Amino acid sequence: MPFPSNKNRLLSTNTANRLIEKIGVAIVSICALALLAFAVFYFSAYANPYMQKNMSNISDGWRFGVGNAVGIADAVEPYNEMGTLRQVDVPANETLHLYRVLNESYPDAALMLKSNHQWIRVFLDGELLFENAYGLGTKNPGMGLHFVTLPDGYEGKLLHIEITSPYASYSGAPGSVFIGDIPSLQTYGLFFRSMPHKLLMAYCLAAGAFMMVLAVLRRKRGSAWRGDFCFGVFSVLWGFYFPSGDYIAHQFFNPQWVSLISIGLYYMYPLPLMLYFHSQFTRRRKAFLPAVVLMGAFAAGALGLQISGTMDFPEMLNVFNPLYILCTVYMIVLGFTEIKKGSPFMRFNALWITLVFIISIQSMVSFYTTRIKQDETLYEMAIFSFIMVVWIYNIIAFLRTRAQEQRDLMELNLKNAALDRLNQMKTEFLQDMSHEMKAPLTIIATGIDFADQEIHADDGSLSDAGGALEMIRSETQRLGRMIGGMAELASMNELSENRKRVSFAALLRDGAESFRYALEQKKNSLTVQIAKGMPDVFIERDKFTQVIANLLSNAADHTKNGWIKVEADFTDEYITTRISDTGEGVAPDVLPDVFKRGVSGRGSTGYGLYICKTVVEAHGGTIGLESELGRGTTITFTVPIYGGQEAGHRL
Repeated sequence: MPFPSNKNRLLSTNTANRLIEKIGVAIVSICALALLAFAVFYFSAYANPYMQKNMSNISDGWRFGVGNAVGIADAVEPYNEMGTLRQVDVPANETLHLYRVLNESYPDAALMLKSNHQWIRVFLDGELLFENAYGLGTKNPGMGLHFVTLPDGYEGKLLHIEITSPYASYSGAPGSVFIGDIPSLQTYGLFFRSMPHKLLMAYCLAAGAFMMVLAVLRRKRGSAWRGDFCFGVFSVLWGFYFPSGDYIAHQFFNPQWVSLISIGLYYMYPLPLMLYFHSQFTRRRKAFLPAVVLMGAFAAGALGLQISGTMDFPEMLNVFNPLYILCTVYMIVLGFTEIKKGSPFMRFNALWITLVFIISIQSMVSFYTTRIKQDETLYEMAIFSFIMVVWIYNIIAFLRTRAQEQRDLMELNLKNAALDRLNQMKTEFLQDMSHEMKAPLTIIATGIDFADQEIHADDGSLSDAGGALEMIRSETQRLGRMIGGMAELASMNELSENRKRVSFAALLRDGAESFRYALEQKKNSLTVQIAKGMPDVFIERDKFTQVIANLLSNAADHTKNGWIKVEADFTDEYITTRISDTGEGVAPDVLPDVFKRGVSGRGSTGYGLYICKTVVEAHGGTIGLESELGRGTTITFTVPIYGGQEAGHRL
């Protein structure tokens, strides 16, 4: 039997893989967009959740002074106007004094404010209401969230807040101040600020875990999995960094631990991100390595200094931030050179990388200047969007890799199947040769011995020797035809890719005319009847020429003083061809097996009809035989009509 169409199977597999890949990308993209839309909606529209009613932000209308000796009496004209709370240039261990008259009125009122590596004291008309649990002698005051209960009748009184920090980056950096009842303030802290961060944290942790699992699954496919694993680690670290300074963090950790966790994560997450980009670079990998080493050395050094007590994390910010910016700029420059070299990763992510960098710069500028106007939401959403974009890119890359692996596996399976079939063909060919050649070779050997005896014997007969030689000649010719048939059969087991649009009417007419002389030599008449308007077919011309030649040759060999008729008609789908003769016919006991390998119905080699069946069925047609011993034979076969296929392709 012929092979199935390897190319067809491969093409159909490729189409299915592409479809699966597109569906996967569509699903991931829809999920990512839905997630992004939900996050944007939450940030923009969910500003007043349940119970957040009795509160307000009082970050405007402030005055300030700097110095340890500033008192309440100084909070009058011409004292410094601040307006909205913002960054002020205050040396380390100096005190920033903030003043504001409380005109807002809420029942059971309290203040909510954060201390960011600062000692804070709160006064109302000179009376101390609150101070940090950690005194001025504490090296790192940490990051705390504080609720300060206001006494009855606080309206119209002067609020005075003292802020002192051992770190210059934080000493003049006030945070937002809120006033309201405790339930409303807690709801604001828990839902408006913490809840979005917890949602983003969950998504980043899920994305990071997914990336790490994906990387582990791909670890046997080269070194690229390490970069994907690093990006998974980055996503997890950033996920924990989201809420590290929020209300929820203060419920579980004291201010010192909140500081260590928040800034520690801030120092750590760039390193796996840099390692990921290092793995994605193709031509600039060595050039980017120093930046990766530098960030790694800083993270290790910062951890060592913190553990040894030599220097705290906050003290190193003024070193880390410029270093981070420098390495990021260097990474972007190298990234754009990678785009020119055709890097698909950088083409896909360049816009988001640049956007994140610009927003990061804006955030750092806000950190060192206005501080209170720092748009943390924009910065966080930029990083989160970048994680989602890279996640989608890796999903697409993974699906493409899987599809290619499936294609490669299919090709390998097809090649293995072809090798198995070739091995089977070789075995069958040798078995056929051994079986079919045994009888004629025995006859030839016996004939040679008999002829030799007759020629050399004193009373031998040359006539008998001549008869033996004639028998040897006949068997030798039959053996040659048999070997030719088996060789032709072997070549039929894999049809070539040479199918073309062919006029079947012309093919039949030419094939029949080529046998007219041989038929007339045996006093046979030839009739060819082909329906008008017969459509073309999509076949291998040489193979069907051989089919027609085999069928007409069989008819010519076994018909004398009779007729042979070739008829062809067609329907909407098939052309039907009948070749009839008035020859010897086929014995009834042989008729069921006449198309099998090595079975002859009329004394030939037994390969001609098997070859015809192989070719016809490989082209999507059918073949059958009707015969009556002594009265003739009719062979009918069909061929699909031309359906618009391209030359060289299989059906």
